[in-house]
Amino acid sequence: MPKISVLMSVYSESEYEIIDSVNSIIQQDFTDFEFIIVNDNPDREDLVEILRRINSTDSRIKIITNDKNIGLAMSLN
Repeated sequence: MPKISVLMSVYSESEYEIIDSVNSIIQQDFTDFEFIIVNDNPDREDLVEILRRINSTDSRIKIITNDKNIGLAMSLN
């Protein structure tokens, strides 16, 4: 079991912003973590594809997709 969990929610960010944010976390010196990314915009097909590609790059990444937009606070909860 990982020592910590890192949470990030995405909604309308660009592909560049998402990838830059993910890389910032993944490249940390501390590596014993799980990285949970919550997709709060399941209707945005390009976002689903971006997250699918990101998920395949690192086994520590877990993607959770909300059924509908519920906002940042609820997504992180």
